Amino acid sequence: LDIFNCIMEEESLADNPFTLNPIPSRHGTRANFQKKINNIDHPDNIALAKELRAVIDEYPDRFLIGEAVGSLESTKNLLGDPQKQDGLNLVFQFDMIFFDFKADFFRQMIQTFEQHFQAPLMPTIVFGNHDNYRSMRRIKDDMNKAKLLTLFQMTARGVPVVYYGEEIGMTNTSIPKKDALDPISRVFKNLPQFIRNLIPIPVNRDECRTPMQWNDQKNAGFSTNDATPWLPIENHQARNVETQLADEQSLLHVYKDVLALRNAHQAFRKGKIELIPASSLPKNVLGYIRTYEQEQYYIFINYNEKAKQLSLKALEKASSIYRINTTDRLKGNRLELSALGGMVLKVK
Repeated sequence: LDIFNCIMEEESLADNPFTLNPIPSRHGTRANFQKKINNIDHPDNIALAKELRAVIDEYPDRFLIGEAVGSLESTKNLLGDPQKQDGLNLVFQFDMIFFDFKADFFRQMIQTFEQHFQAPLMPTIVFGNHDNYRSMRRIKDDMNKAKLLTLFQMTARGVPVVYYGEEIGMTNTSIPKKDALDPISRVFKNLPQFIRNLIPIPVNRDECRTPMQWNDQKNAGFSTNDATPWLPIENHQARNVETQLADEQSLLHVYKDVLALRNAHQAFRKGKIELIPASSLPKNVLGYIRTYEQEQYYIFINYNEKAKQLSLKALEKASSIYRINTTDRLKGNRLELSALGGMVLKVK
């Protein structure tokens, strides 16, 4: 449900107050010289969420997920009463779109989500969407780092939402402003290209909306080769589904493997999460525990570009069930993580 907390507006249709912000703020509540108090977070949006939930609950295996701009607290209101579970089933949390590729960032996000979305509520884990640069831009197109993002997204507590193309590492496409089709780009038509390139969110959203790349043909298998797609396609010879399906070390295979792991173990879908203290781990290594009934799993992610080692007594009763790199290994209670390595361990 697109921009759900903007559906209902002030009944009088009063103008928003003036602000000096011409460019959208991170949470979207200030933009185009407006402080958007009359058309964002109106209380009637919550009533609408509850009305829609009453309808969707009549249909098995259906759910509602809302796109909403604003703080975690304001967007959480759209979920309704936590005990009654009478609002939207899920709301996108976009804080991770602006991630720092550091263990401390993801540790803090786990803590924040646990504070705001205690069971039965559930957060979402999102690294990209149709309004922001693709996640590959933040990791400088590094496929090994993308694999670690995948491991976190599928094993941390939350519902993973993958923006199409992330599973093959699709990159943003460079489109000059004169060729932009996005209406937002036209609003900022007088903004020079070099300033556009410096802004952390795309002024021309066409650059993250190019067609899905299925193969290495002219139009990436999205259209016939003699067609002219709505948006241009780049980098599809290197990044496409067909090529990565044939490569067992590809990012696409990491997605398939970790999704299979998630589907096989309820702890990753329903379990509690507990952070391993940073003081017990090497710098820039993240560790957490997922537990559901008798199942328990340890997850370790090394955000360093150098190998790291750690020792924990609990690992004496653990065995590896997944690893990003073949050089990641467990010996007794000693874990060896390669550069940009990650492992999932099952406690016996």
